[in-house]
Amino acid sequence: MGSIGWKSDLELTGENIRARRKELHMTQSEFAEELGGTVTNRVISSYECGNHEMGIQTFYDIADTLQTTPDTLAPARFREGNSIDPRIKEISDLFSTLDDSTKQIAFLSITAMLQGFSSQNS
Repeated sequence: MGSIGWKSDLELTGENIRARRKELHMTQSEFAEELGGTVTNRVISSYECGNHEMGIQTFYDIADTLQTTPDTLAPARFREGNSIDPRIKEISDLFSTLDDSTKQIAFLSITAMLQGFSSQNS
């Protein structure tokens, strides 16, 4: 169905990992080897696509291998100084439990509703 504009924390973290790896001109295979051979390039690909959760130690090891800090790899909302309205977090948590088709419907419905509210307040 295509992208609906919302990305999970795993996807955002994966994008940050991929971007940093590419900044360092590393292939997924090279990166996997730098991590000590505990993961394969297929696992790295899965992390970067947001399809596979990693343990906290792996996350720290990834940050260390990429010569950065864990917070730079985390989604922006987790970085120091950024806070998220707890209501947004609740909606995000609910949204993440939906299948792709239902996410598309919910996204379109919520977007239309919010645009309606926005135009009323203008």
